[in-house]
Amino acid sequence: MGNEEVDDQTLRNLLKEAHSEIENVSEYAVSSLAELKSERIIDLLIQSLKDQDKEVRYEAARELGERKNPKAIDPLILALKDEEPEVRKEVVYALRRLRDEKTIKPLIEQLKDQDEGVRWSVALTLGQLGNTQAVLPLIESLNSNVAKGGIVRALGVLGDKRAVLPLIKLLQDKDEEVRKEAISSLEQLGDERAVEPLINILKDKDKWVRISTASALGKLSDKRAVEPLIKSLKDEDYAVRENVAESLGILKDETAILPLLNLLESEDIDGVLGYLARALGRLNVEQAILPLIRKMNQVVVERANMDILLSLQHLCSLSIAPLLEALEDEDKQIRKNAIQILGLLGSKAEPHLNKALNDENEEVRKEASEALKRLRRNEEFKAKIAQDNLREKEITDIARRAVEALSKSNNPNLLIKTLESEDTWVKIKVIKFLGEEKNKIAVQTLIEFSKDTDVDVRQNAILALGKIKNKSIVKPLKQAFERETNYHVKSAIKTALQKLEEMDKEERLVLEESQKKTQDFEDRESIKTVSERKLKRKEKRPAVKRKKRTKYPELIEKYPNYKYAIYFLESDDIFERKIGYSLFAPLFKLLPQELQDITCKVWINDNEKRKMPYSFVKHCEQIFNRQVDED
Repeated sequence: MGNEEVDDQTLRNLLKEAHSEIENVSEYAVSSLAELKSERIIDLLIQSLKDQDKEVRYEAARELGERKNPKAIDPLILALKDEEPEVRKEVVYALRRLRDEKTIKPLIEQLKDQDEGVRWSVALTLGQLGNTQAVLPLIESLNSNVAKGGIVRALGVLGDKRAVLPLIKLLQDKDEEVRKEAISSLEQLGDERAVEPLINILKDKDKWVRISTASALGKLSDKRAVEPLIKSLKDEDYAVRENVAESLGILKDETAILPLLNLLESEDIDGVLGYLARALGRLNVEQAILPLIRKMNQVVVERANMDILLSLQHLCSLSIAPLLEALEDEDKQIRKNAIQILGLLGSKAEPHLNKALNDENEEVRKEASEALKRLRRNEEFKAKIAQDNLREKEITDIARRAVEALSKSNNPNLLIKTLESEDTWVKIKVIKFLGEEKNKIAVQTLIEFSKDTDVDVRQNAILALGKIKNKSIVKPLKQAFERETNYHVKSAIKTALQKLEEMDKEERLVLEESQKKTQDFEDRESIKTVSERKLKRKEKRPAVKRKKRTKYPELIEKYPNYKYAIYFLESDDIFERKIGYSLFAPLFKLLPQELQDITCKVWINDNEKRKMPYSFVKHCEQIFNRQVDED
């Protein structure tokens, strides 16, 4: 449909079809709407907010939110009074995308909406808009508003300390979902006043509240939580014990060592073992080495086994004695486990592995043999890297001295003769240095190198000439192309010639720009008044393209496991953002609250998402846009 004009009725039909339950119909309508770019479409969409059909009003609000045109702000504010809750909710989403401060007060008023779903949406929108004007109205709404969960989450996102005490009161709310949201928001606020109240609900009847509390106490990093968390190691639910162990490891208090070791020695700890291993590793508890070796490979969860291995590798690097004791154990499996850890410790483990080759059990001997092979391969690899680095340094030194000699002698043939006895790598390094020199002597030398008998030397010489971009090399390059038989060298010559052509174009552009500046100067001189001169400059000022930086460096540093998903999510490329959504959607409920909020924010403000496959958009809408309201 493109940018062609449409009448009111055509637009109305498209809006109606966009709301259709028939997938192909709605998908076509949405894509057709996305193609309509003229300014008149905004006016028609604003008019459609008053249409008699609620589906048309709904889709008009959605489209205005997608387009983010400031003209739509006031009409959308008026549409907050629409008689249909679903339409009002979509209007709130649209205002969230527009992110204008004038929407704050109308949205605050909308906290009194009759529909709970609308109140949820309004609260979350106020949180995501980040304006602290909303803090006190949100707190006041806690007393009379049944959409407490959304308000509590918004207060956490806003990060204002005035919300701490009201949120602490909600830790005693009868609704467990509200209690969980309050815990999460208090964790985000990071205020020490929340520590004691959180300790008091470590025995909450709801296990998910206890899990959230245990996790929050670790992240608040307050030592007052250590003793209560130690008591919670006996909680009846293994998931609670997992989070308690994790938090004790984060707090790094020595009083937790003995209780953690006692729990490690107990029988039924499969679900908690990985978390225990991590906690004991953080606390540098060498006494945990033998118990952990005995527990290796006893759990079915691969992540737990990996946690045990990593903790043992860390602990045994501090003290190898318990590991050697395990090598003398009567149980062959414990000896095998000890050998597996020794294989991770590097060359210092080699004598002990050699000794294990004489073990009475064939399986243990085989394990020791395999560990030694891996160890030696690693050591050989490290030695080769060191040798390569040394050789690279030698080559670089020789090449640098040769280039310095050339700059002093001004004789390119002398350099060629000097390097005749050197190997190819030295010549290539010299060529690369000369490519960076970009002077007349370097050009002559590189032309000589382009006639070398070695293919790699010729190819690198051509590439270096291409970097220099000197017009004097055009003829030698064309001659080299005629006599060259190697495909790769010919490709390098083509590339170099193309760069020279680009240089000519750049020079022409520079000349044109210079002429334009001269003309502009003459024009300015002819303009008498200051206001006219400013107007002229404004009209001719080019748009400045700024280099895009990472939007969420703190998130990438805080959650390194999700860094690639965050990189994709912040991309300007629609296909990369789709990858980001795909990575986050399946584990959305398991993500930290901060990542959930950022993902929702990016999705809501993504004005290109309608170009993605319809089924994918619907799925993401349910997760990122609607799920909060349904909760």
